[in-house]
Amino acid sequence: FDRLGLTEDDSRREALRLANPLSSEAPLMTTTLLPALLETTARNRGRGHDDVALFEAATVTLPTAGSKPAPILGVDSPPTDDEWAALQAALPAQPLHLGVVLSGDRETSGWWGKGRAASWADVIETIRRVGRAVGVEIEARRAALEPWHPGRCAALYVNDALIGHA
Repeated sequence: FDRLGLTEDDSRREALRLANPLSSEAPLMTTTLLPALLETTARNRGRGHDDVALFEAATVTLPTAGSKPAPILGVDSPPTDDEWAALQAALPAQPLHLGVVLSGDRETSGWWGKGRAASWADVIETIRRVGRAVGVEIEARRAALEPWHPGRCAALYVNDALIGHA
């Protein structure tokens, strides 16, 4: 979160710690898709693959302040209605997110002409294409949000509802 430039009070820092993670290197639930996408981009670039276009569609876990921990139930009987309700109440929001990273050339050079580097406009157009595929129009407006540089961030809206940033 520090490397992303997230402020100390950014809600994306409030990740849930897993009791039994698959890897000790990743003990937290995901609150943003950016770290994994940027790590994969850096790995590809480090191996000489500068022209990278990656996406990930996955759920993120967004804990709410003051939420109660999930009860730990026995395995000898099914949960009662009250126990089931307590389990459901303890679940954090887990919305589906889409993350996209473009790096390097969007169009390569060749006999057909000069190439073109990927830019912010390519990212916005990619998101708009996804929107059209699902039947919505996406509007981009100027915004400020870490980790993007001030003045180089767009808030993405569908019918005046904020759906993401680029």
